[in-house]
Amino acid sequence: MRQVIFSAEYRPVDTGRLGATVDVESTNVRLFNNLHLNVWDCGGQDSYMDNYLFSSAANTFTNVAICVYVFDTKSEEWDKDVEYFESVLDNLRQYSGTSNAESDDEDADGEAGTKKVDPDSLPGVCILINKMDLEDPSERARIEREKRDDLTKKVKARLGGKVMAFGTSIWDESLYKAWSAIIRTLIPNSQRLVAHLSRLCDKAHGAEAVLFERQTFLVVARSRPIPPRVKLDGQLKRPKRIHAEDWSVVGEEESSNPIDGTVGAWEESETDVGEKKRYEKISEMIRSFRHILNKRIESRWTSWQSNFANCSVAIDEFTSSTYCLILSNDKLAKADFLLGTMKAAQPHFEELSKGTVLLKCPICRTDSGIVYLGESSDDSHSNSNGTGALGLQLSHATIED
Repeated sequence: MRQVIFSAEYRPVDTGRLGATVDVESTNVRLFNNLHLNVWDCGGQDSYMDNYLFSSAANTFTNVAICVYVFDTKSEEWDKDVEYFESVLDNLRQYSGTSNAESDDEDADGEAGTKKVDPDSLPGVCILINKMDLEDPSERARIEREKRDDLTKKVKARLGGKVMAFGTSIWDESLYKAWSAIIRTLIPNSQRLVAHLSRLCDKAHGAEAVLFERQTFLVVARSRPIPPRVKLDGQLKRPKRIHAEDWSVVGEEESSNPIDGTVGAWEESETDVGEKKRYEKISEMIRSFRHILNKRIESRWTSWQSNFANCSVAIDEFTSSTYCLILSNDKLAKADFLLGTMKAAQPHFEELSKGTVLLKCPICRTDSGIVYLGESSDDSHSNSNGTGALGLQLSHATIED
């Protein structure tokens, strides 16, 4: 699973030639400019599990941001697997939870007091119920729901904190959906990213926009729905102008971050609507296409665009760590215009990924957490004609609000 997600060289069909994970295999993954993940892949054999849980528990479970626990839905030792899982939860609470008070006084039975943990310091837990493709299709949804609910209750009872669960298979987009959700929870200031992406989508006259992480092609952000334009005075305009603060309110599925303790995407797995998987289906298809190009013609894939009867789509390299996809059903917004809008916004998104910006956009003006590189933070940093950052005034018949 780790190779399928984090390595461009492996497809699901290639995993059959990989051996089992031996002890702990560590992988350092760089996502965005300032987010580095240290992924520990722990083998599931009994001897290794005993080592993690007892001999080296302090080393394994200290400073964990998120624990991804993979169950085999067809395991013949399900009860034993659950017992191991409960032991993992206990170790996470012991070694990764931050104490807000600790009592050494003996209780009524003469035992030492237990460690009191700050709930906000607890790591998130993501449960992957894997190999769901092997279940009977007529029973698959029920089996997933029952196992997911049971395991989620155990997390809340023994650990607390944040939890999400997914049924997965390496043979379809469910694996990308799960890992996209995991990555999104680790992105600092995800609300800021969604707000800027939503405004970019609006300026491109798009129906939606999606950001993909460049290496893994996992979905890291999606634009919010925006009010449609209507035809006024011969032009497509909004009945009411949208203010900058409206963009700062993000959808529930994008508001999660285990660092700041909010919930949001941690509840996303409660529903598994097929329509929501279309982004991850795109991830799966592009990764396969990119793999074929690299293998057969040794050519690096960078972009794709097309104009259809009812919509236009463009996807291109965006920042140094992302790709951007914009879809528009505006007949005047052709694919080359979508690409041009992306290119105009790219420098500002690159600055955002580094935490500092030179030019203010309407989103930045409402965000006190952004650091400006200019001499002051007033409107003088924006060009008088509104260009630069995301105050885009591109030459297009319907670009004005």
